[in-house]
Amino acid sequence: MGRYEDSAAKDDSPVPFLTLLLADVDEADNRLKADDTQSNRRILVRTFFSLVEGAMFPFRRRAIRGLQLNLWIATANAARSEQDGEDREFHQRKYKQIKDCYLELAALDEVVLRPNEDGYLTKHANRNPTIALVALTLRAYARHQRLGYDCGHRFKKTGWRYFKAATKIRNRLTHPKRLADLEVSDVEIKTLRKAMRWFADTVLDVAQAHKRGLRPATRRDFAAARRAAKKRAE
Repeated sequence: MGRYEDSAAKDDSPVPFLTLLLADVDEADNRLKADDTQSNRRILVRTFFSLVEGAMFPFRRRAIRGLQLNLWIATANAARSEQDGEDREFHQRKYKQIKDCYLELAALDEVVLRPNEDGYLTKHANRNPTIALVALTLRAYARHQRLGYDCGHRFKKTGWRYFKAATKIRNRLTHPKRLADLEVSDVEIKTLRKAMRWFADTVLDVAQAHKRGLRPATRRDFAAARRAAKKRAE
């Protein structure tokens, strides 16, 4: 987990980083609206997913911090209950529930440990598909950094289906096998825009849940959040 903590110490605020990525998406979108070419379509797809992957890092980092805190509290409570016997049953049950957090921490980290032939643990890159990583990161952030907020309803929206479809478009453009793989159709651009809206709304939902008392955002909440974000950017 040290890689997250080290980077956090150097630059704890993701705002400048995310602001630049957002500006790139806006510029790519404006360029496409002004000149609808296949090249500009491909640029918008790639730029949007650069934002997605870049945004997931600070969300994962904060989810990990929340998980670490929960684990520390659960472990301390369980150890204390062993000594004084007070609320032993409650703390032991809580500890058993929280043990799954260890597995979640491993899934969120950028490295995975595997034993070699000599029995030593070695680090390997923890590569997860974009769809799985986005879903895991947002759910973990909402639960552990935002005091138990459940964002599961966001993955039942039709926008999540469009996001998954857009990911396949990006993957095809990233690993083309033939000329046709580089073509982005009108339907695919519409899919991408719906995916972009879902992603923006979902990030707003989980990031501002505490301001709403941990309730799901309404359309009015989304509109107010967008106005506030636009005002800050001016």
